[in-house]
Amino acid sequence: MKGCLPIKDKRIVPLLEQLEEQGWRIHSTKKGWLCYPPDKTKTAVAIHKTPSDSHWFESCLRLLRRSGFRA
Repeated sequence: MKGCLPIKDKRIVPLLEQLEEQGWRIHSTKKGWLCYPPDKTKTAVAIHKTPSDSHWFESCLRLLRRSGFRA
């Protein structure tokens, strides 16, 4: 994954790769990634480099699915 920041959670890279395969645009930022869905009417989803919530992955998947991600 180009432009990857050091990652603490091993689930992030496969998730970002799946998003790219489905046509999502991924913009790397200082604190993580902004994921833009192929459907431009949907909002971007932020994935933080160091999430503080223990349920962050499930919450992130929920937001991604609302924007059109197919897991």
